[in-house]
Order: sequence, then C-alpha cells, then structure tokens
Amino acid sequence: MLSPRVLTALLAIPVVALVVWQGGVLFFAVAFLLAFLSLYEIAGASRTSGTPLVEVLAYPALFLVMLTPLFLGSGHSALAHTESLLPWLPWMIVVLVSVWAVVAYPTPRRVSLVSVALTFLSIFYVGLFTFLVLLRELHQGYIFIWLTLLGVWTGDTVAYYAGRAWGRTKLTSLSPGKTREGALAGLLGTVMVCTFVAWRTNLGLPHGIILGVLIGLIAPLGDLAESFWKRELGVKDLGSLLPGHGGVLDRCDSLLFAAFTVYCYVLSQM
Repeated sequence: MLSPRVLTALLAIPVVALVVWQGGVLFFAVAFLLAFLSLYEIAGASRTSGTPLVEVLAYPALFLVMLTPLFLGSGHSALAHTESLLPWLPWMIVVLVSVWAVVAYPTPRRVSLVSVALTFLSIFYVGLFTFLVLLRELHQGYIFIWLTLLGVWTGDTVAYYAGRAWGRTKLTSLSPGKTREGALAGLLGTVMVCTFVAWRTNLGLPHGIILGVLIGLIAPLGDLAESFWKRELGVKDLGSLLPGHGGVLDRCDSLLFAAFTVYCYVLSQM
C-alpha cells in the first residue's frame, strides 16, 4: 500500500510534466493558482495566530504582482523596461496597504502594524511564483525549469535519506529533522543532476555545475524560511491540500527560492 506522500507525488509528476511542456497560458494559469492558494494558506495560519493579514488588499496586490510577467518581454531584464510594473509596483502596494490601515484605524476593522508588515511580506514572498513564469518564458526556459525542478527534488530527496542514514549533526533548531550531513549530500546530489542536465542539453558543464551549487545552497534556505514562518505562526503545516506533503507552500518553498536564483543567474551570465 503506497503512502499518501508517495501517491500524491506519483499523481503530481505527469501533471507537472504536462504543464511544464505546454508552457504559455497553462503554465501561467497554474502558477497564478498556486500563488493564490499559498496566500490563502498564509492568511489562514495568520488568523489562527491572532495576527491576520489585511486580506482585502493582500489578494488584489498579489494579483498585480502575478501580472508582472505579462509586462515583460520574453527573456529580457525588468531593469530594461521602465514602463513595466516592477519599478513602482512595490511602492504602490506599500501606499495602498498603509492608507487602508490609516482609514481602518478608528473602526472595528483596525489592524496592527504587525499585520500590515506581515501582509507586505506575504505578498512578495508568495509573489516569487512570478519567477517560475519568467524563467519558463526565457529562451530555453523549458530546460531551465526542468533543471530547477530536478535539482530541487533531487537535493531534497538525497538530503532526507542521507540524513536518516548518516546524519549526526543538527543543521538548525528551525527544523530539527535536518542534519548537516544530509544537507551536504543534498548539495552534492543537486550538483550532479544539474551537471547531467546541462551536459545532455548543451547548456555547458560550467553553467550546470554553478547552477547546481546555487540551487543546492539556496533551495534548502527556502525550506528553512518556510519553517520560520510556520514556527512564528504556530502551525505544523500551512495547509493540507496535498496529502502527505501539507499545503502548496509546504511543497513549493524550496522551488520558489531556487527559481528566483536561477532566473537571476541566467539573465546575468547566459
């Protein structure tokens, strides 16, 4: 009998493969949906913690953030497009949420400064899903997405099993199950699989090695960042949509940090 975790993974793999292969509108729509589900999970956990998000503005703000790939030319840096949303969108969101906090202050709907700050952070944290879309739309984006996915999944799997077999030294108190030995094994596994993908796709071995190191180092930080969120919000998982895995953000935390890193590297070096 397969465990819920394994069964969910087996069902998800062909869906992910189809979405990545198709790209375009389907990929954007799925990223859009995952971003909103992630914000919904954070909003629920924040209400439980007693520090609710300013949801009336959080969702519209995330909507604008997720639209930014539509304002960027495929394969071009946001810095080269001053007409895009990115240069001014963060400040617009700051103003809107701040104005709401001021207007709501004398009413029963008043919000605390902590809620306002958490709203800002949540919007841009979940907004990292935009970098999956931007990465897919690059030249050879299909390859970069698969390299990122395989690198993250391999590192996570190798770190888990190596940590169980040989782990002795705790990595951090944020996630007691993680070990330094497992993290090192995960890094090596990520470098190996990224190097293999680069070799098979003619990206160049140096790029494969560098991307492997970057993903192997940054992806676990995404996982730990989400552990920090859960610890501060007082929840074990942010959601329960994916049996055996928790919520959407529980499954995508490492991927978001990795996609952002790979996108920045590709724009600057390739």
